[in-house]
Amino acid sequence: MRIELGIGKIHLLLVGAIFCIFLFPSLCVWPMLIFPLIGLFILRWSIKKSNHKLNALKSGVPTRGIILDVFIDMNQHINNRNPVRIDYEFDTPDGKHTDYVNVWDETNLRRPAGEHLWIVFNPKNPAENNIWPPLS
Repeated sequence: MRIELGIGKIHLLLVGAIFCIFLFPSLCVWPMLIFPLIGLFILRWSIKKSNHKLNALKSGVPTRGIILDVFIDMNQHINNRNPVRIDYEFDTPDGKHTDYVNVWDETNLRRPAGEHLWIVFNPKNPAENNIWPPLS
């Protein structure tokens, strides 16, 4: 049996949940549980991402890559500053692979498209790659 909720029923459900929270404040323990869970998922994601970079640096195969584009990434900002995004491409045994890196040093804006750089990558998983020497 499938239950379908319309928009009106979902709004009613949300209003009821908020009303119950105000009636029973002792039930407001869920924020103390949900925020640490969100933090654990963010921590797990960042450790996994950094391990990919470290795997490439420790046991990666070097190859020559080329810069495709360098621009200010307006999609993210910290303290009213935007990172510089460097899109690059390199050859792997399975073909070409394209990736990018965000760096905070604005002198990288002077790098022209077509400039060659060194990339170290894991041949089993080209998504594990890093620019050498590291920029970030």
